[in-house]
Amino acid sequence: MGRIKAESDAVLNVSTGGGLEMTREERLRAAVATSPELASLNVGSLNFGIFPMLEKYSQWKHEWEPAFLEMTRDFIFKSTFADLEYVVKELGRGHGTKFEFECYDLGHLYNLAWLVDQGWLEPTFFVQTAFGVLGGVGADLDNLQHMHTIAEKLFGDSYEWSVLAAGRHQMSFATQAA
Repeated sequence: MGRIKAESDAVLNVSTGGGLEMTREERLRAAVATSPELASLNVGSLNFGIFPMLEKYSQWKHEWEPAFLEMTRDFIFKSTFADLEYVVKELGRGHGTKFEFECYDLGHLYNLAWLVDQGWLEPTFFVQTAFGVLGGVGADLDNLQHMHTIAEKLFGDSYEWSVLAAGRHQMSFATQAA
């Protein structure tokens, strides 16, 4: 990352999601070490089920892939209010990092509003609404409209917005969002 940062004007975005079952400190290790301009932050816990992909494929590049996917049948991606406070204060205040706030469900927008209400974030912030991951909001264009409406009510002109939709839904969601 140091070389990319030194040789370009690209905005580097480091994930704070980390690997499954990592502690919040482990999930922050790369971002704390590099102090990036931007880091992703899931704004709430959710059942993160990617196990349905097991039915779509019969051949795998790596032998660990099926077990990894199956494990998500009983997995919760943990991002509690304590986790959010820790990350925003440690990385945001401590390193000057801004966030790509990943909102996989309606409640995540309200979690983000709570962070703002605490005075821990200053506008303008970046909201990435994500659709179509089992356990989060479904990939339905009505959900896109509703999530955007709620974001507008909560944040007004204090945020930048983007959209991500899993797999085959990405193009229709990008088109509708535009």
